[in-house]
Amino acid sequence: MDEKNIYGSSPSTTLEMMHLMKNAGQTPLVLGSVGVGKSETIYQFAESLAEEEGLSVSWDNASPTSKQFGLVDFRLSHFESVDFGGLPYIVDGVQKRAMLGNLPNKGKGLLFLDEFAQASQDLQAIASQLIKERRLGEYIFPEGWTVVLAGNRHSDRSSANKIVAHGMGRVGLIEFESNANDWLKWASENGIDERLTGFIQYQPHLLNNFDPKIVEPSATPRTVTNLSKVLAQNPSKDILPNLIYAFVGREFTAEFMAFLTLSQDVPNLQKILSGKKVDVVEGVGLQYATAVALTSEVKQSNDKDVAIHFENALKYVEQFQTDEFGIFFVRSMVGLVPALKQTKAYSDFVVRNQDLLI
Repeated sequence: MDEKNIYGSSPSTTLEMMHLMKNAGQTPLVLGSVGVGKSETIYQFAESLAEEEGLSVSWDNASPTSKQFGLVDFRLSHFESVDFGGLPYIVDGVQKRAMLGNLPNKGKGLLFLDEFAQASQDLQAIASQLIKERRLGEYIFPEGWTVVLAGNRHSDRSSANKIVAHGMGRVGLIEFESNANDWLKWASENGIDERLTGFIQYQPHLLNNFDPKIVEPSATPRTVTNLSKVLAQNPSKDILPNLIYAFVGREFTAEFMAFLTLSQDVPNLQKILSGKKVDVVEGVGLQYATAVALTSEVKQSNDKDVAIHFENALKYVEQFQTDEFGIFFVRSMVGLVPALKQTKAYSDFVVRNQDLLI
C-alpha cells in the first residue's frame, strides 16, 4: 500500500485551488490516477466560471457569443506536434502556420488540455509555450479564455510520459485524489443508483481500488458511475454479479453483492413511512441497507405523501448509531427530490446538524 500523499487534493479542494490560480494568472495542472474524476471536476470549474460571468456553458465552442462561455475539451495525446503547433505553409515567400480550427478565437471560455502527461514531450513543449506566451506563431490566445491542464500520473502506469521540466515550471501542480464524501455529494445530485451510494457510504475505501498491476476491471468513480447507468436498466438477478464485475472487478462485486443481500433483512418499510413504531435494526451494514431501501420507497411516494414519508423515514434513520446515516439519507433524498428542501423536516435537520456536511 502506497503511503498517503499528504499533498493530495480532494475534488472540492481542487476546485478552490483552480480558482485561486486562475485569479492569480496561473495555470493549473491536475494530475491523478485513472478514472478518479479529474475531468468532471474541471467541467465543474468551467460551470462555476460561467456562473460568475452570468453565462451558460457552450461545449466545443471556440467562438462563443456574448451570452456563452466556451468549453473546449482538447485531448493532446490524440494529436501530433505539427497539428497543435500549426502546419507550416508559405505565402509570398513568408512562412506561416495553419492552426487547428478548434482553438479558441474570441469571447470567454476554458481550454481544457486533457491527457497532457500522455502527450509526447514535443506536444508538452508546445502547450507550455501557449501557457507562457499565450500565442503560437500567428495565433493569439484570447484574453477572456483560461487554460487548465490534466493528465494521469506516470506512477500509475497509464501511458503517461515524463513531464518536461520547463512545462512543470509554468504550472501549479495539483495532485488530485478521489474523495468519497465529494463523490457522494456529486452522486446524490446526478441520479446515481441509491444502492451504489449507500454501499460507498458503507465502504468508502472501495470507491477507488484501481491497481495498474491487475489487468481486469477496477472500481473508480468513473466505473462506478458507468455501472449505475447499467443498473438503471433493471438487469435480471441471474446476470447481476457478472454485470457488476464487468465494470468494477472482483472485490467490489463480492462486497456489493453481500450488501444487496442485506436488503432482504430490512424491516417493514411501509410501517416506518406511516409513522408506526418499528424496532431499530442493528449492524452498520443492515442500517445502511435500510436507509437505502427507505430512500427508494420515499422516492416512489406520490406528491401528496412524499413530505410525510420523508419525515417519518428520517425520524427512524436518526435512531441509528451515528449521525452519518441521517446525513446520507437526507443528502440522497434532496438529490432525488429537491422539493424536500422546502419541508420543515429538512430545515429542522439542517439546524440540528449545522456543523456537519450535508
